[in-house]
Amino acid sequence: MSHGRLCVLCTLLLLAAGLASAVPAAGDEGTTKIYRLGNPATTISNRDTKTADELKARVREYATALDVVLAQSGFDGDPQDFFDAVENDRFEQISVSQGSTFPWMASRKQGDPYLLHNVEWASPKPFVAWRLRVETKAATFTFVIPGTCLNLALESRVARPPLSCSLDAEAGKSTVDTLAAITITGRAEPPAELTLSAIGGPAQAFDPRRAERQAAGRWRFQPSAPGTYRFSASAHDTYGREARCQASATVEAKKVVPRPKPRPVCRLSGSYDPTTASIVLASVHAKGTVTATVLSMPDGATGSLEGGEGRWQLAVDKRVRRRGGAYRFAGEAKLDGEVDACSEVQVTIPVPPGPGHRWILRAFGWSGDGDDQARTSDVVGPGVAERTKLGIESPDGAGVSLEYLASHRVGIEGALLIGSADGIFQLDLGNQWARAEDDIDFTVFTVGANFHLTPDRRADVYLGPFVGFVSYDDVSFQTLGRQTRIDFDDDLGFGAQVGVDLPFTRDGRWGFNSALRYLTTTAEEDRGRRRQLDLDPLILSAGISVRF
Repeated sequence: MSHGRLCVLCTLLLLAAGLASAVPAAGDEGTTKIYRLGNPATTISNRDTKTADELKARVREYATALDVVLAQSGFDGDPQDFFDAVENDRFEQISVSQGSTFPWMASRKQGDPYLLHNVEWASPKPFVAWRLRVETKAATFTFVIPGTCLNLALESRVARPPLSCSLDAEAGKSTVDTLAAITITGRAEPPAELTLSAIGGPAQAFDPRRAERQAAGRWRFQPSAPGTYRFSASAHDTYGREARCQASATVEAKKVVPRPKPRPVCRLSGSYDPTTASIVLASVHAKGTVTATVLSMPDGATGSLEGGEGRWQLAVDKRVRRRGGAYRFAGEAKLDGEVDACSEVQVTIPVPPGPGHRWILRAFGWSGDGDDQARTSDVVGPGVAERTKLGIESPDGAGVSLEYLASHRVGIEGALLIGSADGIFQLDLGNQWARAEDDIDFTVFTVGANFHLTPDRRADVYLGPFVGFVSYDDVSFQTLGRQTRIDFDDDLGFGAQVGVDLPFTRDGRWGFNSALRYLTTTAEEDRGRRRQLDLDPLILSAGISVRF
């Protein structure tokens, strides 16, 4: 081979090698695989950028080419955002390893910038690059700039959520003198500065500065007249985006409701006070000026109402106090020229227990709730046990009492109660058992004092303590062919009662009586097994009473 042909062949081989390094290889499924960087024919810049200052200088130098790249990529931000990010050092140096992919990468073709799409770094040797973060109105972009060639590549794009704002207005409650204030609250998403931009009211607009800013996103506005007020606000973020929102609130004037004209009200109450021997008359929850008058008095009675300003007294003379009688009263209330008549009030003076009415005889039936059981257990032979159970329940009977009224409120009473209870006896002897029943009869005699709480009223309520003597009859039970006789000791107990006498007619001698007694008593066997039954009955009685 001649020397000339050898030179031509070498030149062709060098050109082939240069083209291989300048043209990327086509990969599978439309992926452009890059194995080398720095080919002068395909680089934006053929000088290395090893420092931050060098990167800034190269970007400034090739700003026109980079503008073309951004335009070709469909960059939906302001290109100035890209250059500002470089100048403000929003980048870091990284190493890009094999398999890293990019949606697009800048290159040159016949000296002009153009884009390679779906790029993959296929070389096993990583390359040094700069990662740049760019914030725009629409999104956050991450770019990779190779340090050897300035061939800008897109790593990711994260869309920014749209800016929005919401506004709420709420009016308080007006008073007679002051209109309610309106509280305006708002917020922006993502967080951004919120400004009140306009206020519209009934037939006019207001300067937004009239609303008092209380905190971020919160204002207070004082209306000048009732009506509906409309508020507008705008939100601005650091990316220059703007959002608007509105709200409205209606302020109502406090209506003055005229108060109804007060009307007179007349109510009277009356009672007899035996300690002062007088009737006390009083106005209760009355409205206006109240006057009271006597409508009627018992025959032969005299006297007049004394007092005033809602309270009066009338002295009851001796004749009425001795025989009793009824007084009737009326009254009226006056207010602003109007009159309201009071309902009539009647006060009855009771007949005191005189020499002919010192005694009260009461006859009644009664029922009690005293229940108890007593058990015994003995061994009566080899392997033979004897067990007994004695129970008593459901006591009832009849009684009579006689009370002497030593004074208007205090009496001495003796009472006799005769009754019986169900006695139940059970015997268990070895493997045998039997049960028998018989009445347990008893007599109770009590003596005590009664204190009359309402002697001047128709229903005479009394209560008092007493001492009770209880005598139990013996009882026998026939079980398993044997008779068991139980003798009880007499017992002394204590108790108390509360009762009421209600005459059938006002001031009548005959009436209804009911009482509730409590007596502590124990039925205890006087010999043998010494069985003991704690009764402590609660005795309810009802019957008739007569005064004489």
